[in-house]
Amino acid sequence: FLGSLLPGGWDELMQRNHQLVLQARQLLCEVLEVQPPCPDEMIGSMAVVGMPAGLENRNFIALHDELFDKFGIQVQVVPWQEKPKLLVRISAQIYNTIEQYEYLVKALLELLNG
Repeated sequence: FLGSLLPGGWDELMQRNHQLVLQARQLLCEVLEVQPPCPDEMIGSMAVVGMPAGLENRNFIALHDELFDKFGIQVQVVPWQEKPKLLVRISAQIYNTIEQYEYLVKALLELLNG
């Protein structure tokens, strides 16, 4: 079904998702002032972004739940054994828009700034 949604089929869909997740990752990294953990070439349609100081020491379940309960955002929050201690995993699919990632950034900034 997904391959039939765009004229270019699966190739176009995968390229669109790849470009969107790269754009979203860049947005999060710039606004949160963190470095991307890997080169663009290692990204498919999912990416992780390390959380900045102020968020990285929070409990990952509590951060996940607060994003969901307070902002309606469903995103994977992953604990990590090295700095940064918390990662947020974003993904892109045809139904996602850049505005959704902008909303995620706004929510993270609100949590960061109290």
